[in-house]
Amino acid sequence: MPIVFECFIAGLPLRAIARELDAAGVPTRRGGSWSPSSIRSQDSVPGRLLRS
Repeated sequence: MPIVFECFIAGLPLRAIARELDAAGVPTRRGGSWSPSSIRSQDSVPGRLLRS
């Protein structure tokens, strides 16, 4: 997901990335709002981009 990469490279915290995804209208796998934990686990993003 380009938004995730751009925000991560810019140094935004996961909470800010979640807000950016919601503002852009990017749906989660279950259709809810993004959260830091949903980005960290990356069940919704191919390749699990930010898994720690």
